[in-house]
Amino acid sequence: VEYAVFKCDCCCQPATYDCSGNHYCEKCHTFFDRNASRPTCQGREEDKCPLGVVHPPNQPRNHNIKKVGYVIGCTKCLGIDAHCNMDAVSQQTRARYKKKGV
Repeated sequence: VEYAVFKCDCCCQPATYDCSGNHYCEKCHTFFDRNASRPTCQGREEDKCPLGVVHPPNQPRNHNIKKVGYVIGCTKCLGIDAHCNMDAVSQQTRARYKKKGV
């Protein structure tokens, strides 16, 4: 989990924030209005998602509902781990993935 790159829980962008185990990109973190318009991608091949991978459907932004998180990449594999502050991974995310054996 130290090197995981998560998908934003609300849209089809890489997450840059880990807020108590929920993952958000810059836009979804900054514009936190639950009623804000967000992409409705279901993560299916036919959705032609910009991520280019099948993924769980986007969820409404609601910080009170814990999301599982979806890993879309690895900073170590990309060779950028030395440039990323992985101390930003929340204790909630670390605990969740520790239970899964990751």
